[in-house]
Amino acid sequence: MEALTVLHWSRLSDLVGRKPVVLTGLFGLSLSMYAFGLSRTYWAAVVRFVSQKICLQAVSNVKSAAEAWTGLSTAISESLRV
Repeated sequence: MEALTVLHWSRLSDLVGRKPVVLTGLFGLSLSMYAFGLSRTYWAAVVRFVSQKICLQAVSNVKSAAEAWTGLSTAISESLRV
């Protein structure tokens, strides 16, 4: 699922910025989780589960960006201690 949606989220992030994309992803994720809990049929649960995975891809960009900045700041601080 990630391979299908990550390019779309990254293009949208380049177009409008990271913050609106992350907020949209969080809102969509929370809405789809709520709807998943209210599902009464199997297929409704499957559709809502897929929508959770699509929205989760927008939020996963935050994790990778935080890891990149943390690694960068750690490398800079270690080089300054020499």
